[in-house]
This record gives sequence, C-alpha cells and structure tokens, in this order.
Amino acid sequence: MALICRLCLALVAVAALAGLPLVAHAQGLGLKRYRDHALLADGTTLFCGFQQHLVLLDTKDLDRPVVLARMPFGHDITSIKKCRGYLLAGTMGGGIVVCDTADVSNIRQVSLFSELSDIYGMDVRGNSVAVALGVRGFAEVDASDMENLRVSAIVNTPGEACDVVFCAGRMLVADGSGGLHVADRATPGQWTIRHSVPSKDASLRVAVAGGSLVLLSDRTSLRLFEFADEPIVLREAGAYQSQRLSAVFVDLWPEGPLAYVAAHMGGLEVVDCSRPASPQPAFACAFSAEAAAVAVGDDRAFVLLKNGDIVVFDISDPRRPRQLAIINIDRLPVLRVERF
Repeated sequence: MALICRLCLALVAVAALAGLPLVAHAQGLGLKRYRDHALLADGTTLFCGFQQHLVLLDTKDLDRPVVLARMPFGHDITSIKKCRGYLLAGTMGGGIVVCDTADVSNIRQVSLFSELSDIYGMDVRGNSVAVALGVRGFAEVDASDMENLRVSAIVNTPGEACDVVFCAGRMLVADGSGGLHVADRATPGQWTIRHSVPSKDASLRVAVAGGSLVLLSDRTSLRLFEFADEPIVLREAGAYQSQRLSAVFVDLWPEGPLAYVAAHMGGLEVVDCSRPASPQPAFACAFSAEAAAVAVGDDRAFVLLKNGDIVVFDISDPRRPRQLAIINIDRLPVLRVERF
C-alpha cells in the first residue's frame, strides 16, 4: 500500500512539473509589475502616469512648478503617447483613454477604448497605434477616428509582450521571455513575425535610436542591434551590463547617441551608444526611491520616481547631466482636478 501511495505522489509531481510551462505561458512572468508609471515630456510640459492618475505639470519655472491638472483613472497608467494633438494613455486593466490636449489647461476626455484592457506599451505612427498586450501578444489599432478606435490586427506571441515600437514600417516587440520579434505587415490588417532574437533574461523595453540602431532592455542589460543585409534580420552589435546589482532597466529613452535608462532601484543610467560594439557608461545617479520612468524634452531629462519625485537634469551637455531640481507631485498646487 505504501509503495502504491509513493507511486501516486510521484505521478502527481511529474504531472505538476509538466504543467509548469503551460501555467507560465498563461500567466506570463508577472512583468506587469514594472508597468505602473509613465512619463512624457512635451517641452517643459510633463504628462505623468502616477498612482492611477494622469498628472500634467508645467515645469517652465522650476522654482514654481505647477500641476495644471490631475485626473483619476482608476487604473495604473503604463504608457503615454501623443497622436495628432491628442493624448493616448494606456492603462493596466482600463484600456486606452483618449484626451484632447490642444489646451493643456483644459484637457478633456474624448473617448475610452476598452476592447484591449491590459496595455503594457504603445507606439504611434500616423493613424496607427502599436500596442503590447502582455500574454495576449501585440496589436495594431486604427486611430483615424479618435472617438472610435478599432482593432486592425492582433498577433499572439510566445512570451509576454511588454513593449512595441514602429521601425521602418515594421514592428519591434519586446516579448518578455519570448525575446525580441520583428513583425512585418503581410497584408492590411495582418502582421506576421518574420524574425526573432532569444531573450537572455526578460525583454522589457525596446526603442530605436537614429532610425536604425535598436535598443533592447533585457532586464539588467541593454542590448544593441543593427539590421543585417536582410532588412528583417537583426544582428546583435553589443551590450551594456549594469554594474548595479539592484538595477532593472524598466524604461529607456534614446536621445542622439545616448540612451537614458530608468534602472528601477539602480537609479538613472546614461549609456553612450555611439559605438554599438562597445557601449560605455556616460553618467549614473542613484535616488532615494525606485526610478520608474524617464523622458527627455528640449535640454532637460526627467526621471519619475515611485515616491512621486521628479528629478530634473540639465542635459545641454549630454555627457555631463546636471541636476536642476526635485519636484514632488503631491506637494505642488493643483490648478484643476478632473473627474472622468
């Protein structure tokens, strides 16, 4: 009897182990925990996704910054993009909120697109919005009518799609454990993955610098790719490994030959990518809280921390950033609170 019990337990254990990959694919790696803040700089106006609020800040006068508006969303804001005078705010669980920002002192909601609920990342080209959907893959959304966004295509991926960017008519998808994909438009409304690069850890963010250099945040490293002779094939040119043990590259912003990287508990890291084969550290700064998002506008770099601080740097000399101010969102006067 004891032998039979042991055999039964062994069979249960084997079955459980065999099911782990399926569970992992169904639930993803839980990478959405890195998707709870967003930041966009339009000159000295900042659009911040912070604590389930969209916050607009005027930072022209750093001695007297002002919150122009604060709008509760009820969901974490994961991505903020501009599209033809409108603002698209992707959320985790609430889809895409479209706002009219022609007058930043009087922002108003135009529509809510909830057909796709969990938005990990977005990019915009013309009337097309590329959307990363986590375990659901990635999608193209038609934004020709801002009051009525509609899905053009959805493509499944093997991992957890965390970010997506347009590049030369194609999409580049950072797919968590699934690596980096190059997707091509086969026909209108149909996208096909044509090339993939394996992940070394977890592909979190992807960006394009200078029109051709592809930057991939692979959790603790920044990997650089160039297109090979075939226009859909990526060749790894080099990589930069953070020297901070607690660093996770949760957000990145390319600006010229430099990549500004929000490294979570590792603070801000600026990487010189002018020589893709050997990217070099150009600047690093630690903070009192986790760095959640980074953006660049004019000659300033902005880093949003999870405690509500925004650290502002002067980058008129890009390789020698100079800290100008620390602004706390919760301590500023608010001109207007919107109720959507």
